[in-house]
Amino acid sequence: MDKIGKRVDRGGFRGTVRYYGKLLHVPTKGKFNPLDLWVGVEWDEASRGTHSGSVEGVEYFSTFDGAERATLTKEKLLDFGVDFVSAWVRRYLTNAEIEELGSDREQLLQYLFELAGHAERAMTDKSIEFDENALIRTSKRFKKIEFLGFNRIWNSIKDLKRMSLLSLSDQGISGFGAKGEIRSLFPALKELSLERNMIGNWNEVFRLSIECPNLEILVLNDNILLTDNQLTEMKQPFAKKIQHDEANDKISSEKAQENHEKSTEDYVPFENLRHLSLKSTRTSWSTLSGLLHLFPVLEELVMSNNCCADFDQLKLENSALKNLKRLDISENELRDPQGLACFSVLKLEKLNASNNNFENFPLSGVLRNLTHINISNNRVSSSEIMSELSRFEALNSLRFTDNPLFNILDKKHLRCIEIASCKTLKKLNGSEISREERRDSEIYYLKNAFHEFFKLTNTTMHTYDYPQFEVWALKEFPLIGYYISKFGNPYEIEERNYLDAIRPESEVKKSAPVPAPLTEKNRFINVKIQKVGQVTPPIRKKFPRSIDVGFVRNFIKMSYKIQQNFKLCIFDPVGSIPLDNNFKKLEDYTDDNDIQINWSE
Repeated sequence: MDKIGKRVDRGGFRGTVRYYGKLLHVPTKGKFNPLDLWVGVEWDEASRGTHSGSVEGVEYFSTFDGAERATLTKEKLLDFGVDFVSAWVRRYLTNAEIEELGSDREQLLQYLFELAGHAERAMTDKSIEFDENALIRTSKRFKKIEFLGFNRIWNSIKDLKRMSLLSLSDQGISGFGAKGEIRSLFPALKELSLERNMIGNWNEVFRLSIECPNLEILVLNDNILLTDNQLTEMKQPFAKKIQHDEANDKISSEKAQENHEKSTEDYVPFENLRHLSLKSTRTSWSTLSGLLHLFPVLEELVMSNNCCADFDQLKLENSALKNLKRLDISENELRDPQGLACFSVLKLEKLNASNNNFENFPLSGVLRNLTHINISNNRVSSSEIMSELSRFEALNSLRFTDNPLFNILDKKHLRCIEIASCKTLKKLNGSEISREERRDSEIYYLKNAFHEFFKLTNTTMHTYDYPQFEVWALKEFPLIGYYISKFGNPYEIEERNYLDAIRPESEVKKSAPVPAPLTEKNRFINVKIQKVGQVTPPIRKKFPRSIDVGFVRNFIKMSYKIQQNFKLCIFDPVGSIPLDNNFKKLEDYTDDNDIQINWSE
């Protein structure tokens, strides 16, 4: 029964042992020995199984989701994995070394303990090593390739006492060996990756808190981790079946629970662990809630592709996760973002919520400290998300790609609106936002707000009602007031034009003056550009009267290679006229044909 809950491998497919014992049904095919022991496996890959735990009317167990992902097989066909040290030997020692050591465990450990001293001597070895199989062909003969310093690199891998980073991904690790073994061999270990192994329960994980007390980063992705309660639930029905089948072997469910249940109070906390990755471990918030006190200084938690919809089961009591800054809940099929409100007591800075089913993200009031947000690959289809994101006052980085909204609106339009909606944003979808792009996006945001209002009210830039626009825009474009104060109103109606707009059409035609025809002389303005206090010759340029002041500003910026902000004004002996609105035209400031524009920093 000790095999219940263990992880196994067969042909690259991983699963969990759910039953171990004799067959309780009589097979209709093949030879049958009633004394043979069989293993019931629940496979991670659903397509691997043939039933859901019941065979010919006999229920051996039930798969966690009811899917047909289970099989009954012989024990000899399964691989139950190896311990931590054996995995390291298999990965980092040469075949020659492994053959020389053989299967003697004591001899292997003795060799590993001697490695540290050997590595220190090898660090000074500058010999050239040859590989008999590494050859290069010249015009006349084959020549061996020389690997300068190869010994030094190879032996640094074996310097166990100084090793602080170790990756043993996909090595079939199912346990951590004798107590104290890892701690004596790898005393300086700080970063450990154990992805895609066969670690099956949290008891083994918390062995690492004793074996690796200095551990700061731990990656356990793709290991199905079970709690004591889950293991007990698996073993109780199995104990009853054995008791019913073999009268001499009296194992009750109470005894199984007594032998295998362990309180988390016996665990030693990870006192230095700052990063914990639990991707694809079938860990829920209800499971993790009872273990949070064992991660007192955790700063980053990865919970992607898990069972993370039970936010109501997460108990953040006694300052649990008080240091958490980065959280990854991607690939969890979450629908309601309000569940994240439970993290309002924390000071989260980075949140990855990509690959879920969120349609909005109204959390600015509860997650005020977020600086990085990733909501790519969700179901956002409404432009209201821009208003929601604009309320995150500390937002620096945003990822928002692959949402249905990109199929409705133009990508360039969305990028400009996203940049302008978040004044503090510095990076969007992985690319830095330059000062020029931000300015262009803010101007686009400003003009787009007016254009949307014109379409909604069927008006034009000459006939719209500005007070009505203000009321509407403050709701739909929250930053419109800020950008009008920054750039001015691009469609400001002068008093006489506004009166003409509301005056009866007959009166407008009678009173409207007939404009003088444009000639080559009055169509352009001759401009002399000079920096204040500079004695170098000025730049002379001819501009159309109808040109925007912003275009003139950009021309001066490029001509003089100006990097910072600068002021423009039309020189006049009586009093200079500041060019303070980039949307206005030159003819709005002067009627002269020759002017001088001065600029200053």
